[in-house]
Amino acid sequence: MKLSLIQNSNRFDAATHEAGTPRYFPSLTGLRAIAAFMVYFHHYGIPVSLTLGSAAVVGIVREMHTGVSVFYVLSGFLIYYRYAKRASVSWSFYRDYLVNRLARIYPMYFLVVALGSIYALTQGKTAGIVLRDFILQVTFIRGFSDLYKFIGVAQGWSLTVEEVFYFVFPVAMLASRRLGMLTALFGTYLIGGALLSVGTAINFQGFFVGIRFVALYTFFGRAAEFFVGMFVAKAFMSGKIRPPLQRVPALTICGCLGMLGSLYGLSCLVGPGYSLGVFSPGGMVINNLIVPVCVGVFISGLLVERSWIRAFLASRLMELLGKSSYVFYLIHLGVFYELTSRLISQNYWVLFTLINVYAVLMYLFIEHPANNWIKRVCASQASRSDREARLCVLNGVEAVQKQDSRTESQAIGSC
Repeated sequence: MKLSLIQNSNRFDAATHEAGTPRYFPSLTGLRAIAAFMVYFHHYGIPVSLTLGSAAVVGIVREMHTGVSVFYVLSGFLIYYRYAKRASVSWSFYRDYLVNRLARIYPMYFLVVALGSIYALTQGKTAGIVLRDFILQVTFIRGFSDLYKFIGVAQGWSLTVEEVFYFVFPVAMLASRRLGMLTALFGTYLIGGALLSVGTAINFQGFFVGIRFVALYTFFGRAAEFFVGMFVAKAFMSGKIRPPLQRVPALTICGCLGMLGSLYGLSCLVGPGYSLGVFSPGGMVINNLIVPVCVGVFISGLLVERSWIRAFLASRLMELLGKSSYVFYLIHLGVFYELTSRLISQNYWVLFTLINVYAVLMYLFIEHPANNWIKRVCASQASRSDREARLCVLNGVEAVQKQDSRTESQAIGSC
């Protein structure tokens, strides 16, 4: 059974690559579910019985906010893998590219923010504050302010980081080609430093104020996570990632051990002034630089090595949970969790299971259909615009040709 699972997952991941249309990796989809669950465990902990009475286990679980890092490295990999060969700074590319990205993220985010805002009104929040928070959330502006980053759907701050990456990706990719990825990454850090300097000088509503905020909550501090994903994609597309050992999934194992070691290292940095290890200077280095590299190594292993981990992540169940992981991430804090715990059960595993059920149902009946509908409508409009543009060009050419013919006739007549 185990062997068949490994062969099955390997067939899916390798087949798409051999066909020349590398679009989908089931094991990476399953990894998204693990990343979302890590964030859940970071927020709610795990039952005492699972800690084995170990303070080290408790500390590691508390630092599982690194699930966000997994998301970011995956985003860097997948965006580069899908768009690198045709990316440009032209309007036609940006139009199609941004429609695809926003169709994936925005509809469900808007819905959850709207429901959360309505719920906030029922809990006694004033309409003015709710409206302000709603606008800051749906425009993603909240993610640029240390003061507002956790308003409403608190975990939504991370989507601002994601959206900024989407917008700058074509420029970042072209800069990486000309200057190299390290130079492009360094340039991103310089921009972040400039924004930090301006934000600190102006000191308005927490926008780009504080090294901790810029380093941990903005794209300009967390850019390395996306660049690591891009680097892995580039190496994989050029055939430079190969299994170092024939019978042992060395990359997969090293990536796993590296991530566990990083979590333990973060947990050891908790102390006075640092409720989480990631808030310490050393913790920022581990979170923003070391963790992404470990995740990149792990992803490389999933791409080229056979293992039971890859088979598990590529299984039908994990694939479904991975596809619904974005919804799970959006609803695991806030109105859905609060109402479920108040009206149904406060049992840890019941809540965890129900949030997953909600996420799967919302993915199947809301997120996925809305995504397809938006893409279809926008594709139709884009096609119509392209036809109109071509027609205008043809009409212009005809007009010029007619004018040239008249001019030529007049010239002949005058002769």
